[in-house]
Amino acid sequence: MSTLTTLGIPSEPLREAYNIAPTQLAPIIASDREQHRSTLARFGLVPSWFKKPLEELKFATFNAKSEEVTEKASYRGPVKSQRCLIPVQHFY
Repeated sequence: MSTLTTLGIPSEPLREAYNIAPTQLAPIIASDREQHRSTLARFGLVPSWFKKPLEELKFATFNAKSEEVTEKASYRGPVKSQRCLIPVQHFY
């Protein structure tokens, strides 16, 4: 039984990965205000106003500085309402 299932979060088996790089899919835990759920999501931020295919995204949106995250237009809205948890076993 996975830790997520123990916590009451519906989850499919997660694959282990040595490293998760920007633009790759990564497991996340998200909330829709009523319940938590586990899903896969793209590592990085795709701005809501960006309507082209992801391959055409010309700027990096995964290196936000914590001091500036509430000031930059790309991050201002998502940092307030679109947060998630990324389950990991190790971090350094």
